[in-house]
Amino acid sequence: MQKLLWLWLSVLLIWGVQTRAQEVTWSADYIVSDGTTVERLRITPTGAERLTLFTEQEAGVEVVDAAASDDGRYLVVMRRIRDPYLLMPVRLVDTETGRITDIDPLENTQAIHLAGFEPGSTRLAFSYVGADPSNTQIPLAGGMMVVDAASGAITHNVPMSQANAAISAQFQGVWAYMSDWADEGILFTPNCYGCEGVFEGELSAWNPDTDTFISQSGVYFSIFGARLPATNEMLYWTRNTAFPYETEAAFFPIPNVVEYHPQGDIENGGTVIYFESTSANVRRAAWVLDGVAMLAEYNNGQNVGWDVVYRDGQRQGFLSSAASSVQFGTPDGFVALDTQADGITNILHYNLLAGNANILAQIRAGTSYVLARSPQLWGDVPGMPQPFQAIPTLDTEEYTAISAQLGLGCDGFLPSRLVVGQSARVTPGIANRVREYPALDAPLVGSIPGEGVFQVLEGPACDPANGIAWWRVNYQGLEGWTAEGQGSEYWTEPLP
Repeated sequence: MQKLLWLWLSVLLIWGVQTRAQEVTWSADYIVSDGTTVERLRITPTGAERLTLFTEQEAGVEVVDAAASDDGRYLVVMRRIRDPYLLMPVRLVDTETGRITDIDPLENTQAIHLAGFEPGSTRLAFSYVGADPSNTQIPLAGGMMVVDAASGAITHNVPMSQANAAISAQFQGVWAYMSDWADEGILFTPNCYGCEGVFEGELSAWNPDTDTFISQSGVYFSIFGARLPATNEMLYWTRNTAFPYETEAAFFPIPNVVEYHPQGDIENGGTVIYFESTSANVRRAAWVLDGVAMLAEYNNGQNVGWDVVYRDGQRQGFLSSAASSVQFGTPDGFVALDTQADGITNILHYNLLAGNANILAQIRAGTSYVLARSPQLWGDVPGMPQPFQAIPTLDTEEYTAISAQLGLGCDGFLPSRLVVGQSARVTPGIANRVREYPALDAPLVGSIPGEGVFQVLEGPACDPANGIAWWRVNYQGLEGWTAEGQGSEYWTEPLP
């Protein structure tokens, strides 16, 4: 067993934890496969139990997705053959009777995206896509389907062409990104296949019982977000230039804060409730402790860190190994995974009420596994939640000190404030020169007047000998490199 590497930074007593610590019960299900035997691994606060579901008839099969009904009786398990790639049919499992039903939406289904089970029901929804040689423009076809896991019957099936038309979709997706079930119906958004897919936005809704659609459900999703379904609150990890941030080029800006969106609307400004000051790099956030708190995960280069932030602003911190990652919140804390050097993965339960942690189960090396069911949070908490508290912004001295401590920006210059992909402007007064490449002796290609607004395209390129951070910019069609400033003086600034 691994010796846990974790550190209590503060001890908080909330909800009368001395009396509640022994009362909390919950369970969660993983689907685990060694390539031959597929099992359900059920974990609870006191341990784990395994149930063999079925044996694979093909070699090289791994599980890639799964979902379970609220009571855990019915499962859907998605599998694929690794090499050559082949998606297996949707497999439904009744864990009480052992009955297995396979469903293949198309003759050549290439991908499935699960929306999971309807709460309190045996109905399952998913989107599918596969080859369609009859379509000469895009040889793909897809749709959304509802299946009753109790009977194995397909109850509803709508092609994406119909869904796209019903919501007047600007983007004609060949299949759908699926979220979950809500009062309005099944939440989804059209998606492409074999491309850069959707990553955030407002979801539409499909009600299979009335065969109606809502183009704007008011519910949002993001690959950088965690929504609490019971309240629709959203945690959103993003980059905020009011706090020190990584300027390293990346496909997405590296998040340094967690925002709180009480209505779940990520398109409007949120409240910054957390800034990661040891690395300026937030990996993810999660709802924990029945939704009373949130957890931010970061990696400081040596360890994974978890900061638990409560709604009243209090905080609690832990350190674990670099191979750790938070999985989901529980009514009494959270569950995390930690993979060892020998390939064994420990499933750890951090009990924030009791103030301890223990290993619930282990997953053998070389196996594939997915989470099928986790506890519903905010289920037993009375009333509406208290909003999270905003953290104060940093003054210039604090900002500069943290940036220097983290080694952000360019040597010899102030901490950079510009962000690739965003707009900025020259400070009032003298114009900024634009050069062909990032050097003081580079040929001039033009200039940007004082208060001129430009788009940041690339950077920074550091010139420590002269104390300059160079950025490639576009000003009204003029492209080139301009200096953010020099030494202890800024010549440009981000737009407010």
